[in-house]
Amino acid sequence: MSGQCFSVSDFGLKRKVQEDSHYAGMNDSTESPIEALLLVADGMGGADAGEVASSKTRDVIKNLF
Repeated sequence: MSGQCFSVSDFGLKRKVQEDSHYAGMNDSTESPIEALLLVADGMGGADAGEVASSKTRDVIKNLF
């Protein structure tokens, strides 16, 4: 399968820092039944280091993909 994936995020008017993380990607492997991964990791609503938690979650899942 061929295609394109992309992601965009907007952190709104309340936050000064984007705490959410996202990823969109196609799987190039023919060995996996999963063709694409679309991922959103919520940044915990202003909690300390929310952006760190969401980016680490994104990175771990992306690496497993």
